Order: sequence, then structure tokens, then C-alpha cells
Amino acid sequence: MSYQSLLERGLLPDALVRREIRGLLRRRLAEERASDAEEALAREERLVAGMRESPVTLPPAEASVPHGEVPPEFHGLVLGGERMSTPGHFSEGVSTLDAAESAMLALACERARLEDGQNVLDLGCGWGALALRVAERFPGSRVVAVARSREEKAFVDSRAAERGLANVKAIACDLNAFDPATGPAFDRVVSVGTFEQVRNWPELLARIASWLKPEGRLFLQVRAHRELSYPFVARDEAPWLARSLFDGGLMPSDHLLLRFPEHLLVEARWRIGGTHAARTAVAWLANLDRNRREARKVLAKAYGPGVARRKLAEWRNFLLASAELGAFAGGNEWLVSQYRLRRRYA
Repeated sequence: MSYQSLLERGLLPDALVRREIRGLLRRRLAEERASDAEEALAREERLVAGMRESPVTLPPAEASVPHGEVPPEFHGLVLGGERMSTPGHFSEGVSTLDAAESAMLALACERARLEDGQNVLDLGCGWGALALRVAERFPGSRVVAVARSREEKAFVDSRAAERGLANVKAIACDLNAFDPATGPAFDRVVSVGTFEQVRNWPELLARIASWLKPEGRLFLQVRAHRELSYPFVARDEAPWLARSLFDGGLMPSDHLLLRFPEHLLVEARWRIGGTHAARTAVAWLANLDRNRREARKVLAKAYGPGVARRKLAEWRNFLLASAELGAFAGGNEWLVSQYRLRRRYA
């Protein structure tokens, strides 16, 4: 049986898979890093030009996002209590996934300068962790949460009802088509873990600027590389790794956002070491292994018993790859980048 077959069936030891992932990451860095300074800039210029000509997000046929391929019940078996699908913050004294989720949510609220009484738009809200935290912590605020699927919207609605939160409204909408049709109505727009699946950053940033009040702010969080920007494209030698790491998405550099100052200017930026993302992925993997039997039942119900084993192995490989990506070079290569932006013209 080939290495690829063993990998897809989940029959390889994690240590071997992790070693292979580290080798693939080293090779990817060698490919993406240009030894010639002029060529390095030329590559970035070509990427930026392509972004400006793209739709806001790629059509579903061109973008494969693992999180969107499985039933919602699966995420409840893997993610933490807040159901965050983005890294937690394992600050000093924080050792559990739930505590790390709460710490990252608190950090986002602080850095976005969220206050009671604001109109807040959560763009790409996922399962609603940040939107629900804002609505609960700031009861005088009004929160609009834009989900990318009906399942996410339904989950946000149900959690809001459970917590008695009448100040949050969830909408399911493709980001290509979303328009609040309210003009500059929002004090804050927040977007966590969404821009990695956005291709035309300048177009979406221009739209966000039009939705913000004159003194409004955008808070943005992405997984980023410290210096390189590149699209995730499946390579012949390791297509499974690209699929695991969001084939069709974009790995931005930490400075890529600075290339698009036409409508919004970065007024503050932060870096969070990749070890936080690595520890989050390890915690997700532990949850998946602990709930393996139930997870396989959920996958079997969705895809059939014959496919469930392969799907489970794909998710384990995704989590192992995410952990190795964050831990690479001591967490100093692939980071979590955060930014607060203001309108260029009030």
C-alpha cells in the first residue's frame, strides 16, 4: 500500500505525518522565497495585481474550505465551548481551550475598542463566538453577524435565543453579494478568520469603508506569514497539504494589508506568535480523538460509512498540519496578525 493510501486511511503514526509536514513546509518556504530582491517584489506585485482583478471571494467550485464540508454537529465535537474556529490565546496562566477562546475574544474586544451602545458588524462570523460575546458584554450595542452558511446562521440564532440576546441579528450571505444597504451605519466592523478566504481585499475594504461611520473602525484578524504572501494551490507532490490548508484561499503576509491604503489606514497592528494557533490545533485534535466514535457516526451519516474513515483522516491531517504550521520555527514564521483600521477620509 502506498504512502498516500496509508495517509488517506489514517494508518500512519502522527509523528511520521508531522515530520512529513515539516519537510513540506520547508520546501514551500524555499519555493516562495526569492533569492533576488527584485524578483521578490515582482512576485508580490503580480499577486496584488491579481487580487485587484478577482471577485471578492472565489466561486465554490474554485475554493475548497474544509470547515464548510462537514455537518455542524462535527464542529461541536472538535471545537471549544464558544465554538471558535480560529486560534485561541494561551496567555500566561491559560491552559485550557475554553479559557484560550475567552482570552482571545477579550483581546479582540479590547483591540477593536468596542464599547456599549455601538452598532457592530461581524463580517464572516462563523459560529458566532465574537458576535455573541459583543452582544452579551455590551447589551446596549446592536450586532449584525454575517454568516457564510445557513447552518452557521441557525446556530447563532439558537445560541442568541438560549442566552436571551435580542441585540444580535444573524444573516446568511455570500460575501460577494453582501450589502447592508444602510450607508455608513456601523461604529465597528470586525472580521476574524475570514480574509484568508477573500481574494479581492481592496474591493472588500472599500465596501467596509462605505459601511463605517466617519469615526468608525475595522478590526481584522488573519493567519499570516511574517513576510510572504501566496495563494494555496495544490502541488503535484503533496496535494493533500494544500487541500488541508484551504486550497483556493490566500496566505497573506503580515504586511500585505498595508498595500491597500486607498480607503482604510492601519492605525495599530499586533502579532501573536504561531504557538497559540499550534496549541489550539492540538486541543482540537485531542477533542476529535476523544470523540472519534461519535465523529465517525456524524461523518458516516453525511457521506456514507465507506467515506467516513477517509474524512476523519483528512480532518486529523488538517489539524496536524495546522499545528505544525503554527509551531514552525518556534511560532515565528506563520503568525496570527491583528489590525485596527480607520477611514482614510472622514
